[in-house]
Amino acid sequence: MDSEGRRVTESLFANAPQEHVEGVLREQNLPVDRVTTPYTCLLVDTREHRMLVDTGAGDLGHVRKKEQGWHWQPPEIPTQFADR
Repeated sequence: MDSEGRRVTESLFANAPQEHVEGVLREQNLPVDRVTTPYTCLLVDTREHRMLVDTGAGDLGHVRKKEQGWHWQPPEIPTQFADR
């Protein structure tokens, strides 16, 4: 996981009755006012090509910090997409 965001439940479940949303969240022992959503990255390595798909939120994520532990460096990943 690159990072996470917290969203108000009304904005995530706009078409569901709030009482239903809160009931489902309570059943899972989760907060009823906000939902935490992960931002993940996807690295595609076909041995011929490498592509990084970053689905984070601007500077919020940690993918650049985590690159140091990879077996390759960003210049070796010529195709990078940022979905923001």
